[in-house]
Amino acid sequence: MLESGCDIEIVVLDKPPGKTAYVIKVAGHPPVSHIYIKLQLGSDFVQGRSFHESYI
Repeated sequence: MLESGCDIEIVVLDKPPGKTAYVIKVAGHPPVSHIYIKLQLGSDFVQGRSFHESYI
């Protein structure tokens, strides 16, 4: 997804306070038109924070 040039939004998390997360909205498959993915990068891991249908 990232190599295809999708948009990435940087957001500041409330929990844990002040930490950064990255949001990607990608095309889904009917009946879901778009998928919302939020990831937080750790020192040696990637944590999935949110993954659901997006209502853009």
